[in-house]
Amino acid sequence: MALTKVISKGTVLPHFFLNQTSSQSLANNNSEIATLDEARHDTHSFADLSNNRAVFTASTAGTYHLTWGAKINDSGSAITRWLIFISKWDASDTGDDIIYTEATISADDSYAFPTFSTMWTFVAGDYIKLRIYQNSGGSRSTYVASGDINSFMSGLRIGD
Repeated sequence: MALTKVISKGTVLPHFFLNQTSSQSLANNNSEIATLDEARHDTHSFADLSNNRAVFTASTAGTYHLTWGAKINDSGSAITRWLIFISKWDASDTGDDIIYTEATISADDSYAFPTFSTMWTFVAGDYIKLRIYQNSGGSRSTYVASGDINSFMSGLRIGD
C-alpha cells in the first residue's frame, strides 16, 4: 500500500476521536476495556459507543495513523506496570492486541497521561478497542475532567 495519493482541497479524510467522559474503575492485575462514550469527531460513522469500539467499513478501510492514551488517577502509590493496548478484531470476532505499550508511574501527582501513536492497516469488518491494565496493588480509576481529552483513541486515514 503506497501512501502517495494526493489529497485535493476540501477532501475530508476519514477520521474519528473517541473519548471517555466518565471515570472508570480499574481493578488491580486485571485488563479492562475502556469505556469510550463520546465521539468528538466521527466523519464516517466509525463510533459504536454501545460497544466501546471504532468499526472500519469498505469505505473507511485503509492505513491509519492511530493515537491513544489513558489518563489514570494517582492515589499516592506507584504503578509498576501500566499497559495500554489497542485490540483489533475482525468481522468474525477473532482478534488480539495489535499494539502493546507500557508505562511506569513512580511520581505522586494528580494524574498521569501517557499517549502513543503508530500506523496500522485495517480492512472492512475490522474494529478496535482501547484496553487498560494496571498493577498498583489496589484498584485505580481513570481520571476525567469535564471538556478535556481523557482516555481516548483516534485515527486518521493516511492511505488506501
